[in-house]
Amino acid sequence: MKDWQDDKYCLFINGGEGSDLWAVLADFSETEDEEAWRTHIPRFTRLIRCWQHLGFIKVFQSDEWPAHLTSEEVTGQALDTLLADPSSWEYQDPDRWTCVASGDRDIHELDEGMCDQEGWPPPPEAASFRATEAPRPRKRNDQGRSSGADRFGR
Repeated sequence: MKDWQDDKYCLFINGGEGSDLWAVLADFSETEDEEAWRTHIPRFTRLIRCWQHLGFIKVFQSDEWPAHLTSEEVTGQALDTLLADPSSWEYQDPDRWTCVASGDRDIHELDEGMCDQEGWPPPPEAASFRATEAPRPRKRNDQGRSSGADRFGR
């Protein structure tokens, strides 16, 4: 089993569950201390922006639950604004849900270091590239499995 302290694993699992942003922070920090959660907002803002840009994660916000089934995806400048707003990451009595959900790309396509490259996160105006570029073909290793097939223990 992977460690919750692995930010990518934490985001992957929470995305699969359609979790609220605050839940990502709580799971990663393994505490109920909301002050401690805030220290991880920059880490997850950067990772969410990168994964959303690459198609591995989506972000939704809605007045109804579950947000990922009742609203449109938040992208581009609206996503940057949402992630920069500290209240988006806070646990509150729900009147608005902000959640992450799995994207359209298979997690096994995620290569180590994709978001660690120079120039990440991309500028907001580059966020529309996904709609015009075809997905990359999966690389196969010498056992015939997709590279990264064992990533996240799945």
